[in-house]
Amino acid sequence: DRHDLSDVGNTVACLERELIRHHYWDKSLDGKAVIHAMNKGSNGLRKAAEHRLRKYVGPPRSKLFRDGMQTPKKGNAIFYAQHATATCCRKCIEAWHGIDREQTLTDEEIGYMTGLVMHYIGKKLPELSL
Repeated sequence: DRHDLSDVGNTVACLERELIRHHYWDKSLDGKAVIHAMNKGSNGLRKAAEHRLRKYVGPPRSKLFRDGMQTPKKGNAIFYAQHATATCCRKCIEAWHGIDREQTLTDEEIGYMTGLVMHYIGKKLPELSL
């Protein structure tokens, strides 16, 4: 709940112990996701991740359409990362990161989640040089 990227190792170790999160930490990215990531590059991915988090999970749950269904399962490295880091929906964000579903995410919280997403992408695609 500290939202501290300097402690990302501990956060990831905890995330990897949950079955659904483990699946995404263990799974390889599909070809479309890899090509998309390589074409965007690390800066493009960071901007896209921040935009996606702000738009799809940033608002309070009551303002989201079908919370829990907004993050696809494949086709983009950011999607994989969101599921792996529990930043895919407000339910997961509340459960894992302790942020109330009805609270609009702050810039700091979006920054923290973007950092988690980029950490995951860096692990999966080290050639991107994050």
